[in-house]
Amino acid sequence: MKELLASFGIGHHEIEIYLDLIENGPSLIATIAQRTSLHRPTIYKVMPALEEKGLVTRTVFGKQHKYVPEHPQRLRLVYAKFKARFEDLLPELERVYDRHEKKPVVRFNHGVKGMRLALEDLISTLQVGGTFYRYSSHNAAKAWQKYIPNGFKEKLDNRNINRYMITDKLAEWQKKNHLLKNYVEIPGRYGMFDQNTSYIVYGNKVAFYDFRSESIIIIENEVIAESQRNFFMLLYTLLNDERRRKEGALGRSEIMA
Repeated sequence: MKELLASFGIGHHEIEIYLDLIENGPSLIATIAQRTSLHRPTIYKVMPALEEKGLVTRTVFGKQHKYVPEHPQRLRLVYAKFKARFEDLLPELERVYDRHEKKPVVRFNHGVKGMRLALEDLISTLQVGGTFYRYSSHNAAKAWQKYIPNGFKEKLDNRNINRYMITDKLAEWQKKNHLLKNYVEIPGRYGMFDQNTSYIVYGNKVAFYDFRSESIIIIENEVIAESQRNFFMLLYTLLNDERRRKEGALGRSEIMA
């Protein structure tokens, strides 16, 4: 309870005194001090804040001042004021964050656990209907099976995550995946997938995977991610056009034959 009240912006001593008053009723400063073990100067200092929040009212009984607790429903007003102040503060915090966000954030993961955490980050980063772009060799496709978290493929499917992939050769299990429609194979003569590596562009992040050392580097930066996404789609489009030209030429030669 105290932690919750503190989250509304109510001070520690204010909480102690208010809870004491709603339990014991109108009280003198001296009596509150005895029950809470707080020093009287501290209580005198705190009372104006409680009165300002509308949680306590000072009442005169003869020559003495007693402090009367207000109904806990008044806490709704305290919360409403705190929320309003928070909403006013949030834009400034966002401006500070945005200034920092422009600088790339680099994370390094290692080992089986680190590889799985990186894949889980892909799920948590992409929104429903989002897209990721992946370069991967057929050797890396085999290695993926060791690191894929439980339920990973189902989460991709349930969230309608789109996939684009450039590879040197599609693995058999990938050919059976009806959702993996957007892929192109790059000719092996280019030697682009001699290393057992892969990298994925998703959201505002680019993740580089080295399956030999079980290492991952994730760069979080919108500008870098966007440039890599554009480069990927340029290469993807060129390879896709080349594949269509070859298929068209093959079809014409079969007709002529």
